[in-house]
Order: sequence, then structure tokens, then C-alpha cells
Amino acid sequence: MFNYATKELEKLGAIHTTLEIKQQPKVWLEAFDNYMSYKKEIDAFLAQVKSETRDRVRVIFTGAGTSCYVGDTVTPYLNQHGDSGFIYESVATTDIVGSPLDYLRPDDWTILVSFARSGNSPESVAAVEIANQVVKNIRHISITCAQDGLLAKAA
Repeated sequence: MFNYATKELEKLGAIHTTLEIKQQPKVWLEAFDNYMSYKKEIDAFLAQVKSETRDRVRVIFTGAGTSCYVGDTVTPYLNQHGDSGFIYESVATTDIVGSPLDYLRPDDWTILVSFARSGNSPESVAAVEIANQVVKNIRHISITCAQDGLLAKAA
């Protein structure tokens, strides 16, 4: 598909997907640079949360569709190689919204990591709001492509 002309991609309805795929190397480098520029703050945040409890902290990765897939992808790796002070899980926002008490435990220290492209999807915002109501000790990390999305404000 990278060898097709723009007109051919448009005709196939593949122009947007192709452009998204082509930009991935640049986007991942930008994401890594962002992470590195905030690494001290992130490490301090995680250390603070861990210091507040003797129990392991649940980290729930959540999102809808391909955003949920991000959590599905990183969870197995982190469970094998991540900080043992955390328990890593991946739960779709639609599952949290549809049946919160099946996935959220009121007494467990929890970090809800929300992945969302726009940060404005109703189920992502609702998952954060419900988590805030159910879990006594909850912290949030929102990872979006739009820093002004509603998700950041809900957390």
C-alpha cells in the first residue's frame, strides 16, 4: 500500500489508514520523548502511590476498541517484567461502564490508565467517573492524542 499513488489509495478507501501507518515511527518517537521529559514526575507519582499502601497497587489499563488493545498488549509484558509492587490488568471501558463492580474493587488502591484517541468518548469519560465513585483510593493517568479532551477533566 505504501507504493500506491494517493489517487489509488483514495479509490480504495485506504488513504487515512495508510497515512496513520506511515506516521507511526514519528509518533512513537514523540511519545518516547514525551515520556522521557516527564520521567521524573511519573516515577515520583508511582512511588507516592506505592508508599500510601502496604498492598500491591492495581493498575487497570482501559480504553475502547483499539485503545483497549493498547492495554491488552502491554499487560502481559508488565506482569512478567514490570514493577512487582503493581498488579497489571486490562479492562475495556465498556466492561467497566456496563458492570463496574465486576472490575473495580472499592478497597483496592488503583491507578486507572485510560487510553483514548480524542479523550472525548462517552464511555471513557463514564469509566473514569464511575471509578471515582466506586474506588476509595483511585489515581488516574490519561493518555490521549488531544490534551484538552474531556477525559483529562473527568480524572
